[in-house]
Amino acid sequence: MKPFKNYSILLIVSIVLLSLGYYFEIKNNQVVNQIVDVESFKNVLSQKQALLKSIVFQNKELFQNKEFNEIFKSKYLNIDKKLENEHLILLAFENDSLKFWSNNFISLDEINNIFSSKNDFIKTGNCWLVKQTFKFDNVTVLGIIIIKTEYTFENEFLENSVNRSFKLPAYTNFSNVPETDGFIITNDNGEFLLSIIPQFRLKNNSIYIFFSVLFYVAFFISFFIFLKNVLKLFRQKSLSIFILLLLMFLFRFILFYFKIPSIFYSLEIFDPKLFATSVFLPTLGDFLINVIFIFYLIIVLYNELFLILQIPAYKSYMFVKFIMLILISFIITIYLFSGKILESLVFDSSISLELNNILSINSSSIVAYIVISLLFFILAFITKWVVEIISNKIDKKGFYLTLIFSSAIFIFCCYLGDYKIGLLSVLLSVSVLLLFKILFDGYENKWYSYVFYFITIFVIYNVIIISVSSKEKEESIRKLLVTNLANERDPIAELQMSDFEKDLLEDKKIKSILQNDYSNKTDELYNYFINYYFHGFWRKYDIQLTICKRNDSLLINEANKLENCKNYFTNYRNNIGVQIGNTNFYFLDNINGRISYLAELDYIIDSNNSVYVYVELDSKLQTEQLGYPELLIENKIKSKRKFEGYSYAKFRDNRLVFQFGNFSYNLSLNYYGEFRNEFEFLDKDDFNHLIYKVNDNNFIVLSKPSHGIFNYIVFFSYLLVMYVILYLLILLFNINKLNIIKSINNLIFRIQITYIGIVLLSLFVIGGGTIYYNIKQFEKKQLEKISEKAQSILIELDGKFANEKSLLQLDSYNINYLLVKWSNVLYADINLYAPDGKLIASSRKEIFDKGLVGNYIDADAYCELAINKKSEYVHNEKIGKLEFLSAYVPFFNNDGEILAFVNLPYFTKEYVVRNEISSLIITIINIFIFLILITISLTLLVSKNITKPLRLIQNKMSEIELGKKNELINYNRKDEIGNLIIQYNRLVLELSESADKLAKSERESAWREMAKQIAHEIKNPLTPMKLSIQLLLKSWNDKDINWEQRFNKISQTLIEQIDSLSAIASEFSGFAQMPQSKKDSINLIDKIELAVNTFSNDENISITTNYNGITTANVFADGEQILRVFNNLLKNAIQAIPNDRKGIIIIRLSNNKNTIIFEISDNGKGISDSQKDKLFQPNFTTKTSGMGLGLAIVKNIVEGIGGRVWFETEENVGTSFFVEFKTA
Repeated sequence: MKPFKNYSILLIVSIVLLSLGYYFEIKNNQVVNQIVDVESFKNVLSQKQALLKSIVFQNKELFQNKEFNEIFKSKYLNIDKKLENEHLILLAFENDSLKFWSNNFISLDEINNIFSSKNDFIKTGNCWLVKQTFKFDNVTVLGIIIIKTEYTFENEFLENSVNRSFKLPAYTNFSNVPETDGFIITNDNGEFLLSIIPQFRLKNNSIYIFFSVLFYVAFFISFFIFLKNVLKLFRQKSLSIFILLLLMFLFRFILFYFKIPSIFYSLEIFDPKLFATSVFLPTLGDFLINVIFIFYLIIVLYNELFLILQIPAYKSYMFVKFIMLILISFIITIYLFSGKILESLVFDSSISLELNNILSINSSSIVAYIVISLLFFILAFITKWVVEIISNKIDKKGFYLTLIFSSAIFIFCCYLGDYKIGLLSVLLSVSVLLLFKILFDGYENKWYSYVFYFITIFVIYNVIIISVSSKEKEESIRKLLVTNLANERDPIAELQMSDFEKDLLEDKKIKSILQNDYSNKTDELYNYFINYYFHGFWRKYDIQLTICKRNDSLLINEANKLENCKNYFTNYRNNIGVQIGNTNFYFLDNINGRISYLAELDYIIDSNNSVYVYVELDSKLQTEQLGYPELLIENKIKSKRKFEGYSYAKFRDNRLVFQFGNFSYNLSLNYYGEFRNEFEFLDKDDFNHLIYKVNDNNFIVLSKPSHGIFNYIVFFSYLLVMYVILYLLILLFNINKLNIIKSINNLIFRIQITYIGIVLLSLFVIGGGTIYYNIKQFEKKQLEKISEKAQSILIELDGKFANEKSLLQLDSYNINYLLVKWSNVLYADINLYAPDGKLIASSRKEIFDKGLVGNYIDADAYCELAINKKSEYVHNEKIGKLEFLSAYVPFFNNDGEILAFVNLPYFTKEYVVRNEISSLIITIINIFIFLILITISLTLLVSKNITKPLRLIQNKMSEIELGKKNELINYNRKDEIGNLIIQYNRLVLELSESADKLAKSERESAWREMAKQIAHEIKNPLTPMKLSIQLLLKSWNDKDINWEQRFNKISQTLIEQIDSLSAIASEFSGFAQMPQSKKDSINLIDKIELAVNTFSNDENISITTNYNGITTANVFADGEQILRVFNNLLKNAIQAIPNDRKGIIIIRLSNNKNTIIFEISDNGKGISDSQKDKLFQPNFTTKTSGMGLGLAIVKNIVEGIGGRVWFETEENVGTSFFVEFKTA
């Protein structure tokens, strides 16, 4: 009943786990109406308002006395963190002039709107806020509580979010008017303040997902353990396995077809965009489940069917070779199939498998590598199984010939099909088969070494396949990218065109410029366009304006002829133009190595006149300029990030016209050679280049750094470590295979673990320190770089404005132009702030125009420069989630007065900075991973060398046998181990002497016992002989008439007794002659045949032999003694068979690594449990006659030549004796 009780518990646990998984899945999928705790929201808001009030009134005296500089200092020293953490802002005004600000999150224009608004809850350009106003005479303090940031667009740095203090989700909406379906929030006076509008959303809670997946996985494990244990109750093992297979395939089909549990398919690894290759492998998650199912099935089949799935002993040698050919072909086929799957995992996925770029590895990459690892552990397991099946059934020559034949066929097919990865797969399968064959032929004690060899072979294969496939995939992607470059468009430019087209067409200033004598207004209109529309981002374009009316003509330089202006541009854009949305802007597909656009603007001056302005924009023919900051790019537009890690150049008429990236291209395409094909790859200057021939005049080169040998070594190191760790995790499920206690007690193991532990700890400490030091050095370098750029800007400003009294009086357009020009030279953005902190000009006005930051200086920077009089201030600033370095320096005129504060915010190439730091970290980690692998390898080698003398002592001690000559150890070093060996050698000599004495004593004791036994055995026949002679004598004396009859009867009795004495003498003689032997190399098969021929005359006994294809079985022994062994065993088997049944005796030979096993089985009565322990003892017999020396003689002979003998028996069924011989 106990097993059934355990199974019931397992079933109950499985049901509970399934229920819990389903419960959390249901909870996660609930569509819920957002519920807002109004009182909680009001309480948090009141606390923030109270905090603002307390801060203001703590500094009331300063506000009243207009000591704004002291407030800055107070803010900087005391309240800065409070305000920042609580999302609070303080602004102070004197007569409507801004005098103090705690941060520059909100622009001045927005602040004016806040002031003028009658509502306390207001929506600005980038947030929802609640305001508080405090009056101190003519000083007004404005307190702002940020409720929610809400930008006009979102990206990885700008995310809409609710102030975390209110504990509302980011998707919460607000309104400053009462909403009937909203939650109304009132102020302290009970008046309406704001509405919170509820949203209907799926909970989609990560905690629910985690627990649901966890419980479902636990259910699967528990259920299959239950299922496997229940099926053990079946008597027919093959039937139980069939049922298990059927249930598992049915179970997997239900999961796959109905997509259950549905929560699994909400995970990223079940997204087909990540990986999809076929109907059976539609996602990475399905791939993982399939591999786990197969792995589980292989383990079950191996454990349950290993003994069943064997080649029958009675099959012919040719049949065995045929089966072996099929099995080896099967192995090679599944290796080919696995190689194809591995290829698809690279080609048909967007998963990063580049372990040498460790920071690019994510959870999907880890799952992919787990799948790959399990896949190859499955292959190894199947290979091991097949080798175990065929190793004992065929000799080495037959195995190797069959392997060569089958692999040659597959290699030939792969060669014909130009399937290079297939060739690798065949070589892998052959290598693994050979390793397992060598292992099973006599190297079992080196199992862990061979596991390392297996893993190493698999890792090398994986590195080659993944690297080759990744390269092919990357090259195909690069072809697509370079084709796109030929028709390259600028998504940011097109987005901005759509944004300002309406303003451009309705601009009254443009119309006034075009009103009178428009033909001379080109320069004026150009300057206006540059200052108001095509500034900042558009500096990377050359801009040309053409102004004309409907009937005006245009001189075409190429043809040197006049053509109607409007018709020319209409035909031009119709021929090569692609309209951008519904705008009047067109992309020009002119294939000139540049990105070109045309704007067709129609301005109606009056009812009879229209003026057309054509704006031509062409990207500049130069190296890439200062890029557009990621901060300003919407999520839906990722400009050029797809070219991250690449460099590219455009050549026209063999001359470089544009280049992008880190690689410096030659000015002439001829440097790279001549190219006739559409796509050509070449390696040059440590880069791999793809040359794309657009047409005869235009070429595009797309390049990326070449992979050096170190990259592959690092890849190999990562993969090897990961495979070893996974193998150890798998072994944890079978603790016996780990032999943990034995390993811990092993000196070599302890030395290795100690050395490796010390080295790993040292490398981790050194590696961590190196990374930390290099990052700090990098940051220091960045600070120095930004400081140098700030000083360079000061020099430029000094050359232009040193004589000025104020920059506020100058033309801001001219200053903006200069800042843009200098920013392109210095590759940095520049902002200029007036001495009162307000923005004068910027090379990147978009940051301020989009309301991402206020148009006045950072409060901390103002405090340090204007109040604390520092000459330079560099600190970290933050816009959204983007943190960046920002440097500030004061700019003085010749009179020593501050004209402006110069600011260099270093956010334009923030992703480049991040990538440089990441690259540095990756390089250091890769080097240290490689060093760790080398160190561990050297530690294993050195520790083995150190402990070699100890292993030698261990081996010699294990070989010590009494009665044999034990070898001494030669060791010449005079160290601790040398002293130990001296003592060992002395003990061996003493042991030899003691063994001789013991042997002599044992022999004397044995002969005494034997004498007693012989005396007893002789007495037994002598007594009846004496009585018979006495009876015969009496009969003679009495002249018995039946004397002759009695004489014959007594004579017969005497003869039988004499025969008994003769048998006793013969057995004793045989036992006494045991030590004398003449050893030589003999073939066991010859001796078996002699013994079989001796006993094959009995018609009631059937003797059959099965040598399993073995033709020679040579051992080093005495031929006569071996024949005696076989004779005794055959005689013993015959005598064990009762008279009531026909005797069947089967003799088998099998190879087991470096030994040969002889097996003789009978269908006799078997041996009882009480007799098993005494069977090989001299004088013990289960028969009615004999001295019981036969099996003792067998044991003595076999053990004398280093073999062993044992038996297996079952009463009334039969007995099998096994003799293991060492091969010669």
